[in-house]
Amino acid sequence: MKTRQLQEMIEAVAPPVDFNGDLSAWLFRFARQHALDWLLAHADDGVVWGRRMFDGWALSSSYFPDDSPPLRAETLQQVRLFGIPGELHLWSTDNGWRGRLLTDTDEDDFIAHSYLLWGTDVSDAMTKAQRGLLLLSEGAEGLRHAPPLPAQTPPAKARLAVQVRHYVQYDTEDGAAYLAASRLVSLAFYDREQSPGAKENDDAA
Repeated sequence: MKTRQLQEMIEAVAPPVDFNGDLSAWLFRFARQHALDWLLAHADDGVVWGRRMFDGWALSSSYFPDDSPPLRAETLQQVRLFGIPGELHLWSTDNGWRGRLLTDTDEDDFIAHSYLLWGTDVSDAMTKAQRGLLLLSEGAEGLRHAPPLPAQTPPAKARLAVQVRHYVQYDTEDGAAYLAASRLVSLAFYDREQSPGAKENDDAA
């Protein structure tokens, strides 16, 4: 099997400067077109999670406003829309917005990992979920965020994890392998008792 070069998997994306006046609507249209289910945004004032519904986004800022800031272009640093088909990553620069859409197939060479998210009280949070969003906190530190609920039934001792693909490329001169890019794929429950291999993560994503 011949490994595809990274440039074959990436498409440059340049959103409108003002997202046509409605950031959420622009992101929703893009996500629906490319079958991307999840949203993760980092802003000056916090983290926003979202899941794509039939009629728009279910955003953490809508259901947990005390713990998640509004999704606004003015404060947005970067945003990722992701799902099984690929990931859109947009980021703010001094010269405006830049972005790339990274898609893959099962034949591409990648390493899959799961990274644990903040939040150790998944079982308690399940009873207080709002439109498929879980408000989680991290122990005595009080770190709080509201990621979406995965589709599967959680195990008894569950943590939430984000699944990531790291793409392997090979040096053209000596054939040495290296990790050239990474993307978010999906959210899943992690069974602390039965599923080895998930890595602790210091960030919210």
